[in-house]
Amino acid sequence: MPDGEAQEPGLRADHRLHAWLRRPPPCLCLADLPTPVEPAPWIDPSAEVWVKRDDHSSDLYGGGKVRKFEWLLASAPFAGDGPVLSVGGIGSNHLVSLALFLRRFGRPLHALTFEQVVTPHVRDNLATIASLGLEEDTLVVITSDHGETLYDHECWYDHHGLYECTLEVPLCFVWPGKVPAGVRVKDYTLQKDTTPTILDLMGIRTGIKFDGRSLKPRMEGKPWVGESEFYITEATWMRKHGWRTPEWKLIQALEPDFHFKPEIELYNLVKDPEENTNVADREPAVVKLLQSRMLEHIARREKQTGRTNPMYTNLKWHGFPHGPFTSSQQAYDEMHIGSPNAAQKLQARELRRQRGQKKL
Repeated sequence: MPDGEAQEPGLRADHRLHAWLRRPPPCLCLADLPTPVEPAPWIDPSAEVWVKRDDHSSDLYGGGKVRKFEWLLASAPFAGDGPVLSVGGIGSNHLVSLALFLRRFGRPLHALTFEQVVTPHVRDNLATIASLGLEEDTLVVITSDHGETLYDHECWYDHHGLYECTLEVPLCFVWPGKVPAGVRVKDYTLQKDTTPTILDLMGIRTGIKFDGRSLKPRMEGKPWVGESEFYITEATWMRKHGWRTPEWKLIQALEPDFHFKPEIELYNLVKDPEENTNVADREPAVVKLLQSRMLEHIARREKQTGRTNPMYTNLKWHGFPHGPFTSSQQAYDEMHIGSPNAAQKLQARELRRQRGQKKL
């Protein structure tokens, strides 16, 4: 730099943030800044401790979230005056604060919520939503990723497998004035129907061709034909797939499992809804028919997607360097937890496999 030439303060021209700072994205003014710094003698009366009061960053909802919303709500696709779709637990701080700031601009929030432990904090947030009249702007969806196996089928407190106690999960939609209250539907639905239903209820058109379909017509009592049969899979603690109809369920193991179950299981869901009696040996024709329907479905999906069924290619699903288990005893010896120490080892192995971490 020539003598006498002053350098403009700031980042070097080649710094990755230089262009961003010269042309920052749009930003809303939502926060009351700067927040005050106050003495905090309650922390340590013998020392001079000061606290920056970011809880005073907004009269609507203090903390750091308002800083995020200043950028988020000013940028595509969240800018504008339309509704915003967001996700969080039923007592989410994010959803409550977002609803409050959107309300200031007259914009609704469509919240997809998932279940969480109902603590006093969660109750406070739910009460806040109700007290502000935000319930009419909030779609609450309650569902789960799996059921639970307790004493069933000698699997002992496992939540994996293809039995009804694990396959069946709740699916509840709550939206005062938009979703009929108190309606209970006994038809079977699949998880693939959840997203199309949410978008349909909110009036959002995406142009996406979903595998599932909206359940809104069924909620409104319109003509509806449920899915009578479908493919079921499991590849977390065992690698199995099957085919379910209103009367029958076929479960076929693709390799031995650590519960020592037979390769083929067949249950009559009408006569034996708890699936206690495997009738595969007594009903070979039914097994053959269901296998045929299942394989037809797999072939059709492979053609549609251009991919081999992942159930056939995910051979190291268990995290070990070898391929499929050759016996139930091998699976049991390698996967049985049995103690907290064994659980830590399994989790550490999973972290190394999925994330490359060396330590738990």
